[in-house]
Amino acid sequence: SDTGNDATHAVTLNGGLTSLGGTGGSGGTDGTVTINADGALVDGTSGSVTAGTLVADATTGIAVDTTVATLDVANTVSGNVTVTETDGVGITELSQAGTGTLTLTNSSGDITVTSGQSGVTGGSGLVKLTATGQLLIDAAITTDAGGVDLDAGGNIISTAGGTITTTDQDADGTAQSGAVNIAAAGTGAVTLGDAIVTTGVAHSGTGAAGDGGQVDITTADGTITLAAITTSGGGTTGGTDGAA
Repeated sequence: SDTGNDATHAVTLNGGLTSLGGTGGSGGTDGTVTINADGALVDGTSGSVTAGTLVADATTGIAVDTTVATLDVANTVSGNVTVTETDGVGITELSQAGTGTLTLTNSSGDITVTSGQSGVTGGSGLVKLTATGQLLIDAAITTDAGGVDLDAGGNIISTAGGTITTTDQDADGTAQSGAVNIAAAGTGAVTLGDAIVTTGVAHSGTGAAGDGGQVDITTADGTITLAAITTSGGGTTGGTDGAA
């Protein structure tokens, strides 16, 4: 943990951090690794985290390799967030408050945005989730005008509560809402049980409002089942409404 107020510092992992439970029929539960940085959190050439849960908070970016069951990761100011996971993983929180990108990729298993938790939150940068197996969206994915790119080697499934929203939160601007791209490989199906909403920023003056973001959904050889999709331009009181 580095929370001193004298300067901004990076935390660099040059080796592995491991917190695992015991083996056997009554082995203990894998532990939690908590890392707080008032700068960036990055791993070196051999840095990684192996645990039950990673709780990581930084201000200027996160880049880490993990083998964990649960991710609780937040970046608050600037820089990109990049998490490379080896197995299936659940997300309780994955958030990026700055303008940088937010990327999670795994090399095997499913990625689950866990129901009842904080979900995935991005700023104006791209949010990209890439699962080797299925991508299961049981809590909201939200950006402040950033794009959302969801890819899986298997099914992509959202349930009630798994909304995808890329509406710009600022007023009186011209920003376009982020585009949403969803792609399932092979015979993977796309089954969305909740809405996609992309709305351009509204404008109260005579300027032009923002456009709604484009939505593209593809599957190589599976089915597509959709709930509501709304892409709309922002409104104005005296200018030009945004395009859908």
